[in-house]
Amino acid sequence: MARLKGILENLSGSSGSVTFRHEKDGSVVMLQKINSRKASRTKESMMATLPMGNVNAMERLIHADVQDLFEGGYNKVKARGMYISLNMKRRKVYFTKQMRDMKWCVLVEHIISQGSLPTIGYWLSADNCVVTDVMLNQAIDEGTTVANFAKDVLQANVGFNSGDTLAFYYFEQRQDREFGRLWATAKVSKVSLDPRNDEPLSKYVAAGCWTNREGRLALVEPLAASGAAFVHFRPMRDGQLHVSTQTLLCVNPIAEQYMTAEALDAAVESRGGYTDKPFLAPSVLPSSEFDVDSERSHFVIVRSSDEALGKVSTGRGAYLHGSEAVLTAEPNAGAWFVKWTDEQGNTVSCQSVFRLRVLADGLYTAHFAVL
Repeated sequence: MARLKGILENLSGSSGSVTFRHEKDGSVVMLQKINSRKASRTKESMMATLPMGNVNAMERLIHADVQDLFEGGYNKVKARGMYISLNMKRRKVYFTKQMRDMKWCVLVEHIISQGSLPTIGYWLSADNCVVTDVMLNQAIDEGTTVANFAKDVLQANVGFNSGDTLAFYYFEQRQDREFGRLWATAKVSKVSLDPRNDEPLSKYVAAGCWTNREGRLALVEPLAASGAAFVHFRPMRDGQLHVSTQTLLCVNPIAEQYMTAEALDAAVESRGGYTDKPFLAPSVLPSSEFDVDSERSHFVIVRSSDEALGKVSTGRGAYLHGSEAVLTAEPNAGAWFVKWTDEQGNTVSCQSVFRLRVLADGLYTAHFAVL
């Protein structure tokens, strides 16, 4: 029995969270133990859960209103759950663990409210202004009162009642130029359709924000790294609010670089990769071209596609073969980072901070565009 046990120990064993077995060629194959807590950490499950960081960040922007915005969410916990479940499968944004911990937020199209009232129709015009299907007969100017606006909306549109509220949600994308951190801000304006209120409309909605565009309620300024939504509220006798189902319209080129396969890979890697992949014991790993070689070095050159739009601050220099170079692109005010390309014009990264494994001499260009 002792002899049999010894043979088995030479063939297989375990240590901590790892199991291993000896192969005939002398190598040792090791497998991470998959317990109930880690069993879901496959690539597919991580792709499904990684967008949670940005969904949470966007929910925080409307946290005070989330219960009113989702009918059936009788408390904020339930309303928040509805918000997350509806938006998790929409525009997926992938953050690294560090970005998530810093509460980064990237504006993307998402469902901002869900309810039983008819949806307010709106769309982007050719110049990226938001135009609604709310009909207006009168212009909106400095002299427009709430009563003027309410009477116009009630007379020209079916589906609005006196005492209903028209809310306007406006989001702006922000970026820290020094560190590249992304966040967003939200402004909410609410106007009760009260034909007896002679206060100026500008008391509730910033002057110059709304306009009459070809007989429809519209925004004056186009969206640029921003998003907007109109929501219709109706108070009921039982104290509950009915609300229209609305989607945030968003124009934000910055978001594109955080929805790519490369962004997904970076997010997964920052969390330690997958837990269900086999690997060899370090002592028997063969050497590869990715190992650092102190006998060889390469030179990396970095440049900006347009110095007026952005610059590269780090990365240029000599590196040992297999070592890591960190290339950093910094957009100027009014511009955004697009991508890194190599000297053949191939896209090699869509992250402003590009971690490059140096295996040869190379020229890398940071590309920028106007917001």
